[in-house]
Amino acid sequence: MYSECRYDYVQVHDACSYSIPLRGGPRQYYFRYPENNENYYNNLDCGWHFKTDSSNYVVHVNFTFVDTEYIANCSYDYIDIFDGTPLQATGLRRLCGQLGQQWEFYSTGQSMYIRFHSDPAVTGQGFRLTYTSALRSEVPQDSYGVCVQVYVQAATYSNQNLRYPYLPVNYVNNADCYWLLQTSLLDYVVAVTFTFVDIEYSNGCPYDYVQLFDGSSTSADSLGKVCRLTSETFYSSGPSMYIRFHSDGSTTKRGFQLTYRAVSRLNVPATTPFVEELSLTAWSSTEYLQYPTASASYPNNADRGWLIKTSDYDIGYTVHVTFTFVDTEYSSNCANDYIEVFDGSSVSSSSLGKLCGSTTRDFYGTWSSMYIRFHSNGAVTGRGFNLTYQAVKKAVNKAVNEDTSPRIVSAGIIAGPVVGGVVGIVCVVYALTSCIRCRRKQSTRNDTTNTHINTNIHMNAAFSYPANDPVTAIPPSVNLNLVSLTVNLPPETASPPPETARPPPDIARPPSYTAEPPPPYDGNVQGASYPDAVNKPLPQKSQYPTTKQTPSAPPASQRRK
Repeated sequence: MYSECRYDYVQVHDACSYSIPLRGGPRQYYFRYPENNENYYNNLDCGWHFKTDSSNYVVHVNFTFVDTEYIANCSYDYIDIFDGTPLQATGLRRLCGQLGQQWEFYSTGQSMYIRFHSDPAVTGQGFRLTYTSALRSEVPQDSYGVCVQVYVQAATYSNQNLRYPYLPVNYVNNADCYWLLQTSLLDYVVAVTFTFVDIEYSNGCPYDYVQLFDGSSTSADSLGKVCRLTSETFYSSGPSMYIRFHSDGSTTKRGFQLTYRAVSRLNVPATTPFVEELSLTAWSSTEYLQYPTASASYPNNADRGWLIKTSDYDIGYTVHVTFTFVDTEYSSNCANDYIEVFDGSSVSSSSLGKLCGSTTRDFYGTWSSMYIRFHSNGAVTGRGFNLTYQAVKKAVNKAVNEDTSPRIVSAGIIAGPVVGGVVGIVCVVYALTSCIRCRRKQSTRNDTTNTHINTNIHMNAAFSYPANDPVTAIPPSVNLNLVSLTVNLPPETASPPPETARPPPDIARPPSYTAEPPPPYDGNVQGASYPDAVNKPLPQKSQYPTTKQTPSAPPASQRRK
């Protein structure tokens, strides 16, 4: 129950686990455990839930005394401080031993949970603290790793440091911290350089990251995300730079540290490229990229880069980019303001082409990454560009990496293929004519085996397309585009073909019907060996018999009895 003291007082409770409500206002309360002057007991597990009654207030706790059993990792007796409720909270710190300094903690919401644990051995006097509800707008920057407002920092000539968390502990989960860096110096801009980064890293920085904006809010043009140490220096185009730190609900680390200062516009490098990584997965939907992110025109002397990468697990996938809107200063060779696409991870990769003016088109990569660079000079500006990007299989036809804009074709480019085609047709006709002549000769020679040779041959060969003769027909793949063609071959020679082309004289004519039957075979015919054969000269070449001879009867001695 609450005491009747109106301002400073101690709340006394009978149990070691309960809720403590807080009313909005500057009232400060005191809390101690154990509530008497004795040491705490062994084997304790106590918890206290502090909660404000308004979303405009957060919980502020300040530990003024701690005395527990000590060990380096605080695993025996300890006090745990959580940002949140007992069911959903983020650990802020664990305390044990003897307190050498005061420890302040702020919640990000309306709740803070404190837990005390003791083991079966050594005990101590416990702890004491003060607690109150604090307006979000009054939370100091150097609070314990919890950011609940925008911190404005003045940038001057000298380097100044910004560190988060301010104390040497891990940052909290689900944090969103903001810093506005501004300079009041005329014609000066803000320059930021990171000196330490220990943030949960992933390709594209989707989880925990520091994001920088070229202006005074998150609606300004993004200068990029950082989730690991980079040597790049970031410059604003005006007197303000806005910085946001975000963490998700899981892994936490030690945070980051940077230096910032005001520099003259004259000392800003002509190009200050920064590469922003964009991650892709094979199963992800189409992603969108817009530059600038605000509706204003892009600045002069800009040099930006975007590295689009597929996941390391998506082997066989590449990047497909479609520019849906382009508005830049136009020049014939895109030398002033332009977008250039590279087939790889940097400007040293093969260039796939440049865009400027209002030209839009698609690009397909051949590797797992694609690099996009935007450059502007010091004159005319435009509204920038919009594009979509997605991961696609490499088997997809990368058809349109060539520029499809109209081109003027010279007469030489047209005449070359035409002349070559005519010469090719002439060569084909000549070759086909030679083949037809050879086939006609062979056909004539073959016909002489069945008919007498006509010694007064005069042939006219006719050729047309398509041919009726399947032997001499031109294949369908040859397109001569001829309507009709007649070839007159020279007359064949009147003399008979040479001896080597004639059939043997003994079979040139049919046999005579009055020819005698052939003599009986002897044993030496064609090297054969027969019984009762005698060596005799080989007979003359036989003539074909006209009638079948009736064999004579065998001798009486060989007849069957």
